[in-house]
Amino acid sequence: MEYCLFQLGHNRYAVPLAAVREVLSHPSVSPVPLSPPELSGMTSFRGEVLPVFTLDSLLMPEQARTEPGERSRVLVLNFHESIYGIWVDQVERMEADAETLPEPNESEDPLLHETHVHDSVLYLLNPALLHSKLESLFQPAPEIF
Repeated sequence: MEYCLFQLGHNRYAVPLAAVREVLSHPSVSPVPLSPPELSGMTSFRGEVLPVFTLDSLLMPEQARTEPGERSRVLVLNFHESIYGIWVDQVERMEADAETLPEPNESEDPLLHETHVHDSVLYLLNPALLHSKLESLFQPAPEIF
């Protein structure tokens, strides 16, 4: 399986390349009033409105939120019929090493699977669970009365 490796904060992550539609170089993102903090805003992507998320609070709750920098990119991910973007600090490379990076199991519970590659920690991101978590941000709150 091939992966896209990226950095967010001080951590390195990998997402299956099949889930990556494109990498955008610092697009203009418009904030959305009253949206969850994870939604950075919306951008135009090939004539469509693309939601762009920051994953700091989901993946690194103990670290302070970081603003996109000059080397930041937006990974456009697709899951079935949905597309959305995620801010990453840096895209490292595409990797095809099935022996080193295990395939994520979509029925697995954790969003991240920790593995070690070349004496460093790498977190495999499960795109199905990420999509589910991001989608749940927009579910209406249950009525109390």
